[in-house]
Amino acid sequence: DNSTSFDNLDLWIKEIKTYANPDIRIILIANKADLESNRKISYDQGIKYAQDNNIEFFLETSAKTGYNTQKIMIESAKLLY
Repeated sequence: DNSTSFDNLDLWIKEIKTYANPDIRIILIANKADLESNRKISYDQGIKYAQDNNIEFFLETSAKTGYNTQKIMIESAKLLY
């Protein structure tokens, strides 16, 4: 079920903050946006999670259809630059 990854975010964020450089910039990418009929986590839940956890930005994407894949690359490059 696709809520398992969302449920594990707290653990992953904690690990990032424990082991990564303190200045790390975090983005949240939700994949499989093409499976709308199977959605368990709303877009608004993703946005709220990102805001509540000081994550730079949140974006939904689909590796299958290519939806927002270019935007993720562009936004990631902007953060790195």
